[in-house]
Amino acid sequence: MSALHFAKSPVWHSLFWDNSPGLYLGLLKTWVFWHGDGESTTRSLSVIFSGLGLVALGYYGFRKWGVWGATLAILFQGVLWLSIYQAREARPYALFEMFATLNLIAFLELQKRPEFRKYFLLSLLPLALSHYIGLGLIFLEFLWLYYSKGHRRPTRGMYFIFGTILLLAAALIKFSEFSAFKHTGWQQLKYLLEPNSWLPTVLLWSLLNKSWICFGGALILITALFKEKVIPFSSQMKSLSFIFVATLSFFLILSVTLERTLFIPRYFQFFVPLMSLFFLNAAFEQTSGPLKKWAFAGFAIFVTGAVISIPHVLSPLKAPWQMAAHLIAQSPSAEVFTTRTLTIATPYFERENIPVKKLLMSHEAIQQIESALDAGKTPWVLENYWGASNYLNNLKLALIKRGFKVSAHTIRRGEAEPLEAVRIGK
Repeated sequence: MSALHFAKSPVWHSLFWDNSPGLYLGLLKTWVFWHGDGESTTRSLSVIFSGLGLVALGYYGFRKWGVWGATLAILFQGVLWLSIYQAREARPYALFEMFATLNLIAFLELQKRPEFRKYFLLSLLPLALSHYIGLGLIFLEFLWLYYSKGHRRPTRGMYFIFGTILLLAAALIKFSEFSAFKHTGWQQLKYLLEPNSWLPTVLLWSLLNKSWICFGGALILITALFKEKVIPFSSQMKSLSFIFVATLSFFLILSVTLERTLFIPRYFQFFVPLMSLFFLNAAFEQTSGPLKKWAFAGFAIFVTGAVISIPHVLSPLKAPWQMAAHLIAQSPSAEVFTTRTLTIATPYFERENIPVKKLLMSHEAIQQIESALDAGKTPWVLENYWGASNYLNNLKLALIKRGFKVSAHTIRRGEAEPLEAVRIGK
């Protein structure tokens, strides 16, 4: 709910506080002004954007392949984990997905129909304003259009040499950190080799709905695609493959050389329509004869696996801040202290008229709590349990030694990280 906190701020430049261009926050500010700031109302804006993206993809499928094309297009993208998850979030990624869908459709049609140039150009600005990563997609599209016009003909050898140089540079940068190979050296090496340290593995697993059934369906479809000898890859399929591989390769290097938490799957929301368009074109246009049946079988298996995984997708993944706000609101004159990011928790507590303050560390935290008690308040310390359990335990022991009464409550919801709320009294 940090986006809601930014959107409600009276400061105009708060529209740019959420690590993205201000288009979504501007729309959210308008939406909240007219419809209120309830949680379901706030999140419904992303549902609308996600739905409009599905309509656009369905219309594209209908124009190219009829009712079956529209049905499969909506069904495929509608069950993708990343799409469902971001449609439930008050964040700019559903808007980003919608504009990426429109942009990629125009990009594909432009390669066959020059009159789509104006639609492609019109799609660029809203895509760039929906998320900064949109600029990367735009760059790759123009790069492909430039090469496909015959201005240059890069060879496979050039690609191989360029990729090898990048990987060697990445390895040198990363392993230079191990020059002082002391007792932590092997742990650092293990961290580097863990699959979770490599962004593409996390991203690909998310695109496959974190399901082995989806993996099997995708494997069958892609195998049928590459075994097809009658129809060579079209320019459209090549362009989608280029964007997909180029993006994965680039961020593989970044995830190895830089901190992995800087690059997370939701930044690549445009992979949702990209993958949908790739699979649709593969099933309808790039295969023939028996292989077409195998392609559609893979398509059906993927969708089945995605549907089966939906209950897991819909399970809560965010810490239960709202439940914590309802619990703490039962205390008279409650005041919350936390070391967490205030913008995440604040909107829930604002509705209950509970002030939320940044908790300082060490003895300063105890002084904050003492001041709140002296002012007649009921102080609560609220933390993510997994991330701050040691700190909380130490703080509780210090408070007990000073004679304070401490009451701890663990708040759980689904598979989300639990919160621990600690009430302090005299």
